Amino acid sequence: LSRLSRSTWIALALGGTVGLAAMGGLAYSAGVTPDMLKQKVMSTWTIKQRFVAWEVAAKMATDKPLVGHGIGTYKIKYFSYLAALYQQKGEPIPTYMHHRYVQAHNDFVQLAGEMGFVGLVAGITVLVLFWIAIPRYIWRRRPPPTEGLLLMAALLGTFGMSVFAVSGFPFHIAASSAAWTTIAAMAGAHLWAERRRTVLAAQEATAAAAGPQWGGLPLEARWALTGAISVFAVAMMAVIYFPFRADELTKDGMERYKNGQVVDAGKVLQQAIQLDPERGDARLVMGIVLAMLNKFPEAEQQLVRSQSSYDDVTLHYYLGRVYEAMAKPDEARREYHRALSYFPEGTEVRNVVQERLAVMDGKPTGSAAPAAASGSPAASK
Repeated sequence: LSRLSRSTWIALALGGTVGLAAMGGLAYSAGVTPDMLKQKVMSTWTIKQRFVAWEVAAKMATDKPLVGHGIGTYKIKYFSYLAALYQQKGEPIPTYMHHRYVQAHNDFVQLAGEMGFVGLVAGITVLVLFWIAIPRYIWRRRPPPTEGLLLMAALLGTFGMSVFAVSGFPFHIAASSAAWTTIAAMAGAHLWAERRRTVLAAQEATAAAAGPQWGGLPLEARWALTGAISVFAVAMMAVIYFPFRADELTKDGMERYKNGQVVDAGKVLQQAIQLDPERGDARLVMGIVLAMLNKFPEAEQQLVRSQSSYDDVTLHYYLGRVYEAMAKPDEARREYHRALSYFPEGTEVRNVVQERLAVMDGKPTGSAAPAAASGSPAASK
């Protein structure tokens, strides 16, 4: 990095800009238009869920625009604001929004809802100042390559997290937040403490002159290091692939359930659970499938397990139905009352649960098919 001239940096920046513009031009010439992308994006229920989750956070922000509702309040106020949002639209709450969103899947919109626009501006300001400070330091101080690479890693890491924060919640994940804090602290220390800069530069020069030091390592150490790197790479691939594949299988299983292929849906969902045991939505629909096959103890087990990572109003509804089938009226009422706590009076989901309680009490109801009205997350996906 220290050997690159300013003209080289400018050329690299211009080259990257031209390359991105060329890619955009090729996509447009191939018929890829913004309207086409929007139509494609909005055709998937996952994206629809994201937009609704963002609307909830935005409504929270507009209600308390100055300082927000407080850190961590999104998951607490989610259902009340979701119900108010659809009441304002004059539409029933769709079944694919019956589960609790703990995060808004957009860190910036959630920050506005929880900390107000003051917190949002403060957070973005910190990021922007960080991004400006790193290149400025490298440009002016010309640090040794190791320092420069560390600083660039911090810059690119935080920038990448910020990009993903538009449709996810990387800043709310403990591991990534801890890593970002550590890297930022290490990078920030170099901005204010330069006492070792000269020493490090001398060490880099000495190491470069000496050449690679691999020759000093025993053969066993080389193989051990190579093996460790390989195992780490495979583990990282598994960590990324297994949840991704489980997500695909879960959606496939939901589609099969929606199309009436109950047995096939159960097989696919079982594969998803094996790849990702904490996949709560897969366990939820698996529990519904098992209940339809009259395997109520197994259905209860799957529905209870799903609660560790998935919070869904239909989860408690169907768990209540399973307890009814198992002749456990007290447990069934408990789950129905839990489902009632999600939505305020007047919402369709609440009415369905109240009708089920009325059936248990032997009271007349206005609907003969409460299960069909409630549906399941899979039914609309």
